[in-house]
Amino acid sequence: MGFTHFLLLSTLSLGISVQAQSCSRPVGRPNMQLKGDDILKDSFPDGSTATFECATGYRSDGGSGTVTCTAGQWSLPELSCIKKNCGSAGDVTNGEVSYPEGNLYGAKLTVKCNDGYMPVGGSKNIFCRDNGWGGRLPSCEVTTCDPPPPISNGQFFPMQEEPYSYRQSLLYICDHGYTLSGTSTIVCSGNGQFDPSPPNCVTQSCSRPVGRPNMQLKGDDILKDSFPDGSTATFECATGYRSDGGSGTVTCTTGQWSLPELSCKGKSCGSAGEVTNGEVSYPEGNLYGAKLTVKCNDGYMPVGGSKNIFCLDNGWGGRLPSCEVTTCDPPPPISNGQFFPMQEEPYSYRQSLLYICDHGYTLSGTSTIVCSENGQFAPSPPNCVTQSCSRPVGRPNMQLKGDDILKDSFPDGSTATFECATGYRSDGGSGTVTCTAGQWSLLELSCISKYLQ
Repeated sequence: MGFTHFLLLSTLSLGISVQAQSCSRPVGRPNMQLKGDDILKDSFPDGSTATFECATGYRSDGGSGTVTCTAGQWSLPELSCIKKNCGSAGDVTNGEVSYPEGNLYGAKLTVKCNDGYMPVGGSKNIFCRDNGWGGRLPSCEVTTCDPPPPISNGQFFPMQEEPYSYRQSLLYICDHGYTLSGTSTIVCSGNGQFDPSPPNCVTQSCSRPVGRPNMQLKGDDILKDSFPDGSTATFECATGYRSDGGSGTVTCTTGQWSLPELSCKGKSCGSAGEVTNGEVSYPEGNLYGAKLTVKCNDGYMPVGGSKNIFCLDNGWGGRLPSCEVTTCDPPPPISNGQFFPMQEEPYSYRQSLLYICDHGYTLSGTSTIVCSENGQFAPSPPNCVTQSCSRPVGRPNMQLKGDDILKDSFPDGSTATFECATGYRSDGGSGTVTCTAGQWSLLELSCISKYLQ
């Protein structure tokens, strides 16, 4: 019973193993494919065969295309495939057929007609196909060009009804009052078309004219964008300039302006006058746009007048200042201090003031200011600040004692005390310093290591 059971299991296992030895769809070499119904199958039983054939555009170069499935493995295909050769496509009269890519499957040929001939009919692109060259060769016929369409306001020569021959040229001429836009001559080219494109005949009007520097169009002329042939436009000198001779009128003739003869130069403002106790100078000259300067003599200052005076179209644009004796009004008082001398009337030019602070305060800034040429004291007045001291800094190996280490400021006359730091002992001298007029007295304390003998 046990042996029979074993034999049954072995037979079943062998059947499963044999069934698993089928082959999946085989893969051939490049440029070949499965033949017939074999391409539809996904699985092939053990011992079966499949057949390859050369792909489209390829032919057999020998060897069998049949492979066999054995124990789940395909035998190697012996078939070899090479591209088909389309050979010659034939000749074209008055032209040349060339094969820049060769004449094997997939290659493209070209047809070039001789000079004076053009391709007519045939296929645009001719490739080597599976069954030969796929298309019809064009013929090369004598190149001619149909007459071009007429143009408005002009004509071409010679005019004829029959086609024009290769390289024959046409000359375009515009009617009176019009001018050519484009080339005057076109030629019958190798593609059976005239080249370049025909010109146009456009009106010979002129665009708005541009004058010389410092002039502008006059009146309504400045509003126009176009001027008909034979019309005129007039220039005048721009603001700040005057005529130095010549006519400002220009004429439009066949789309071109005549040259303006008008010459414009800057107007001169001459002298702006004189200033008592001062000098008027003209570093930029006295023509239109220039700026003058006024400098008062030492001890005098400009009063009134215009800040900037330029030469304008109708003269100097502004009023000259006057130069008056320089004085300074008394400066404002300062807190915790005063200046000398004090007076109610203005101070004279270069007169100086001395500042002194009250007891317990010190000057921050210069002690003396002077009445300057601009009528202001210079430099700015000082301030009187308290004569407190900031936290003092001791020598190495010492520190502030008690609450002194917590303070940032010490009033005038107060003291602060240093002590030796941890690990150090006094070697003599006082640790107390005194704040006097914002300065600390010298520290006398000396500290040495406790471990030194």
